[in-house]
Amino acid sequence: MNKKNDLNNIRQYKYILKTTQRSASKLSSISARIGSEEQCIQQFNKILKAVGGQQIVSGLLEPLDEGATYGEISIAYSQLLLLLDENLDDNPRDDGEQKEEYRNKPKDQSEKHDFLCKLKNVLDVFDDEFQESVLDIGKATQDTISQFIKTKLADQLGRFATEIKNVEEQFREKSSSTTNQEKVSKIVVEDEPTNP
Repeated sequence: MNKKNDLNNIRQYKYILKTTQRSASKLSSISARIGSEEQCIQQFNKILKAVGGQQIVSGLLEPLDEGATYGEISIAYSQLLLLLDENLDDNPRDDGEQKEEYRNKPKDQSEKHDFLCKLKNVLDVFDDEFQESVLDIGKATQDTISQFIKTKLADQLGRFATEIKNVEEQFREKSSSTTNQEKVSKIVVEDEPTNP
């Protein structure tokens, strides 16, 4: 029973590692510090401490230092995920156990309820303060991505407006130079000597 609990805990760690790694990977393209890096660092170090020496070789991965960037966080999460995937039997239940679980599942249970139950199980591993930190990271990530998109969109619209102005000016210059050139051509044609 203890091994089953250990494997369940590892699955929950892996779930949190995967979701945070994806977010950190996306945020690594932003050079500014957002403020939620410390939460990711604490989360990684807590999970590393929980699995170190048992599921992975002690000292193989170092805890993240304070001030780590999202790029470093993303790499550390990916490395720990790879080690956990490599060293664990990720499917301890046999097909019969899975079928029995499916048969006993209430038919009116929605997918949303399933997700919330799984999320509750994941969050039960951690204390309330840590759970709030994870939720804060999610909100900060969502807010940051929204702001990043707005900023990029405003930049693109500004560039687009500048390009339109440049094209309009070039068009005006081309129109006025064509008109002047026609006048010059007429003058040149009129000034040419005629041969009798």
